Amino acid sequence: MTKKELYKNDLKHLFKSDLKHVYYVEKAHSRALTQIVKVTTDPEIVGEVQAVLAQSVKNIERIEDVFNNLGIKPGSRKSRGIEGMIKESSEIITKAEHLTYVILDAALLSAIHRILFYKIASYKTLKSYAKLLTDNFAVGLFDSCYRDCIESEKILSRLIEKRVKPQTVTVV
Repeated sequence: MTKKELYKNDLKHLFKSDLKHVYYVEKAHSRALTQIVKVTTDPEIVGEVQAVLAQSVKNIERIEDVFNNLGIKPGSRKSRGIEGMIKESSEIITKAEHLTYVILDAALLSAIHRILFYKIASYKTLKSYAKLLTDNFAVGLFDSCYRDCIESEKILSRLIEKRVKPQTVTVV
């Protein structure tokens, strides 16, 4: 086997490993978003969180398409990083009754925001790997996932800036 063939095999292994990783991330994020929708107080935020959830479900389908295109069964690989972020979201939800609605919504939006950046980095990396492996099918799907996450991030940023204003935050 040539050096180039060895490199491609190692990269393909890394690509599959990261694919399993992002699959886990999307599924965990979807579960967390479902919980967040239940405690969010503002109808506009509920709508945006539901849009992010729908995007996450679409990304799961795209990832499954990549698995199928590779001829492997979809599977996931646990991510300690995302687990920590999800745990933070759960802690915010358990403290909901002790927070003002503005602070609760801001904290939940911030948690979603952090996870989106994690996903953005994952999709950008997977897209790069797919390019190197000349897998144009995966390149296209990961580009769509990446662009969707970027758009969701922009919407959440605007929402945070709109909702959290100094006059709405009470310091105790």
